[in-house]
Amino acid sequence: MRDAGDAYVNLDDWKSADGQDWTRVRPLFESSGDRESSGTGEDPRASLWSPMPVYDDAIDRWTLTYVAYTPFFTAFRDYFGFAPVGRATLRRVEDGATAARGAGAR
Repeated sequence: MRDAGDAYVNLDDWKSADGQDWTRVRPLFESSGDRESSGTGEDPRASLWSPMPVYDDAIDRWTLTYVAYTPFFTAFRDYFGFAPVGRATLRRVEDGATAARGAGAR
């Protein structure tokens, strides 16, 4: 069970035939929610935010850019972190699913 304070975030692949009804296909990335008080505090993707998908016609792929935070807490519980930017390129495969490539891709 995760603590309410854990910054656990999923970035998921969804599909819709009509733009109204959506079905979750699969997770693309999952943050660990790791922080110093509940784990090592060293996971570079402890908290994922601000996903921005952009389709590139030239390569027939989606590029997903996101921000990943690594927590650094002091004894006073102040937040000091850095925000590396992750990027993954998703391509359509024959069965209609997506495949991910790039930093953080599974």
